[in-house]
Amino acid sequence: MTSKYTSKIKPIAILCCAITLSACSATSGFSNQQQDEQFNQLKRVDFACEQQVKQRESALESGTNLGAYMALANHAERCINGISFFPKHPDNQTAMQFNALSVLNFIKAGELKSAKQSLEQFRKRFPRQDLVMPDYTSFVDTATALLARDGLTERQLNLLNINSTLKSELARQQYWSIN
Repeated sequence: MTSKYTSKIKPIAILCCAITLSACSATSGFSNQQQDEQFNQLKRVDFACEQQVKQRESALESGTNLGAYMALANHAERCINGISFFPKHPDNQTAMQFNALSVLNFIKAGELKSAKQSLEQFRKRFPRQDLVMPDYTSFVDTATALLARDGLTERQLNLLNINSTLKSELARQQYWSIN
């Protein structure tokens, strides 16, 4: 009696699985050729501009005048302005690095208003994306801590993925500004 039902259920189950699998593989509305054409029509970061930013960055020494930091920050922003980025964009990583470079150099130059604007642009351009610093901390959290240090509570500061030395220094500054 059970074999009669199983023999009828097996073909139905196989048919349902086949329909489900075929539906899963047909989710893309574009052919590979159409995707390649769209990919080739993307606006890219200008190679010469990219090289100039990298040269300027390597030429900067610590203690350089504030104008050099401003010039580098502005140049990095100009390279990526007017281009729409998304996670699979071929220049997405470069654009994220240039935007981060801009934020950090505005901070070094003491232009905190420009740094905040650049960080906000980073968040809008690259939603739910972040860069990992060499010590495995978050760029967005680090920039946020540097730019909003007076507005962060101790708890908020502890939740950020930032360098422990920076966290200690910001906590020390908060303590002495209150006491």
